[in-house]
Amino acid sequence: MGLPDSYTLKPGAIPDYFDAIKNAQAPDRFSTRFLEGLGFKSTNDRLIIGVLKDLGFIDSDGKPSQRYFRYLDREQSARVLAEGIREAFSQLFEVRVNAHELGAEDVKNKLRTLYAGKKTDLTIGRVANTFAALCQIADFSGPSFGDETAAPVSPADLETVPVIDVNYFCRLATIILAGSNVAEDATHLRPVDLTTGRCRRSSCSWSSLSSSQ
Repeated sequence: MGLPDSYTLKPGAIPDYFDAIKNAQAPDRFSTRFLEGLGFKSTNDRLIIGVLKDLGFIDSDGKPSQRYFRYLDREQSARVLAEGIREAFSQLFEVRVNAHELGAEDVKNKLRTLYAGKKTDLTIGRVANTFAALCQIADFSGPSFGDETAAPVSPADLETVPVIDVNYFCRLATIILAGSNVAEDATHLRPVDLTTGRCRRSSCSWSSLSSSQ
C-alpha cells in the first residue's frame, strides 16, 4: 500500500480508540458490534475500522492480524503503530522521510500531489488530520519499516577474524619508498622487527633494505 483511502471524522478520538483496543481482548472479528462494545456507538466511530485495515491491524474481513496482537504489548505498541503508519503512507514517507513530524496542513499539501487529483480536497484534509493524529500516539524513534538491525558479534565470530601484523605494512611501505618491484617483493613479505630492521623468523634470510644498502 502506498496511500490509504480511509480516514476518521473524529481524529481527536484516535487515542481513545487505540487505548480501548489495548485494554480489550482481541476479537475473532473486529466488527461494528465489537466497536460498540468498546463504547463507540456513533456511526462516525465506524470509520476507524477502515483505518485499522489500512494500518494492517485487521484484514478485509476484520480478522486481527499479527500486528494487532503485537500492538497489545504495551512496551512496543507505539512502535508497532508507527510501523503500520509507515506502511500505509509509504509514498508520503518516500518524499518526506520525517513526514510524521509535519503538521496536518503540511501533510495535506504533500498528499495533494501524491493523490494526483484522485481525491477531493475535503477528503485529503480528512486523511491528513487522521495521519497527524495517529502520529501523535506513535513512536518513530526505532528503525524504519523493513530496516534490519545488525546481529551481535559472538566470540566465535571474533575467532575467525584474521590478525594482521603491522610489520607487513611497514615492510611494504619500505619497498615502495625504495622503488623496488612491489608486485614481486610483496609476495615475499615477512614480519620485520622494527628495532633491528630484520625478519623476526629465524629461518628467514630476509634483511631490511637499510642493512642491504
